[in-house]
Amino acid sequence: MKRIVVFGRGKVAPTKESKPQDYKSLFMHEAETTARSGKTAYISKEHHERIIKIVQVIGKNEVSLFSYIHNVLEHHFATYKGDITDLYEKNIGQIF
Repeated sequence: MKRIVVFGRGKVAPTKESKPQDYKSLFMHEAETTARSGKTAYISKEHHERIIKIVQVIGKNEVSLFSYIHNVLEHHFATYKGDITDLYEKNIGQIF
């Protein structure tokens, strides 16, 4: 498995109410935070190779691996915030 660095907060991705953006403008820009302020996470070799190709070709090597992954995760969390919150709250059991 390959190691990647991911961090918590940063630029918020557009919500469903926002003007739709194309893939390149959503994900192919540098994050406002640096990778060194993040944490380490592991991904499969296959995903790492695929992400590297996406960044190299679509991002024309102008976007870091860290920024691409950060942007994808920010978009995911913005898109599924409600679902994640609901599921999280349903899984917090009451002790009594």
